[in-house]
Amino acid sequence: MDPNREQVDRTLSLIAALDLPHPSGTLLESFVTEALHPVAAARYVMDRLSTGDARSLVLDWIYIVESGKARRSSAAELEFDNPGWQRPHTAAPRHHQLPKSSARS
Repeated sequence: MDPNREQVDRTLSLIAALDLPHPSGTLLESFVTEALHPVAAARYVMDRLSTGDARSLVLDWIYIVESGKARRSSAAELEFDNPGWQRPHTAAPRHHQLPKSSARS
């Protein structure tokens, strides 16, 4: 078996063995499996869990998830309230046309 996959599997097994209250275990599993680099995420989680830091790790992850929700919500409200507002780093800029009465000839 691939050693990287083994690291991820060991971490997921440890998370399951901790029998964390719902949804803590699911959040940590998602952090590992959905990460851009699952092996790095697995190592990070394993390091934190090996020090008995499960509760703190879960609270950190909940804070990150909640912060992301708040930012998305704020951005959506800003965009809704200000149609000309653009999110930073948008792939395609929005182009607004001037009303015909204001357009220069």
